[in-house]
Amino acid sequence: TPDADSTEPRFPAVEVFDVFEPDGESNVRSSFKLADGLVLVGTEETGDIYAGRVDPDRVRWVKVIDGGDTWGIQDVRNFLRADDGRLFATTSEPALVLRSADDGTTWEKVGEAEASRTVALEQLDSGEILVGLRRSENDRISVLRSGDGFDTFETIVVDDELPRQNTTCL
Repeated sequence: TPDADSTEPRFPAVEVFDVFEPDGESNVRSSFKLADGLVLVGTEETGDIYAGRVDPDRVRWVKVIDGGDTWGIQDVRNFLRADDGRLFATTSEPALVLRSADDGTTWEKVGEAEASRTVALEQLDSGEILVGLRRSENDRISVLRSGDGFDTFETIVVDDELPRQNTTCL
């Protein structure tokens, strides 16, 4: 609707180009632009990763991996392209770190946290990658840290006494 002093709409018009609605999925949990016209989508419920390519008339969706069948995950929460070009994704139920060296075509599990879900994924200027965790099974507010693209990683306990908190801001 227009503002009281204006005849212009408050928000620009939006056109729906395509709808993402694979069987068994209710939500898109995460998305990541790989390049112009190419995206990755992580789903909630079955933990799948889809690649979408924008064609002139629609988006063509291809399931890249079934995370529920492959690793028993519930959802794909975050994506990140690291400075070295590799992609990383984090999951929930269980809290995993996944890595792809081929722009999301294939994925490998490179880390598993003692927590139920990941809630943040960031790369620092130093090159280290941090994964924030939800305080859950481990009863600690904690972060995973890796300086080598998750060939190895360590768990850093931020606090083990505060009430249940997520480590979402890194």
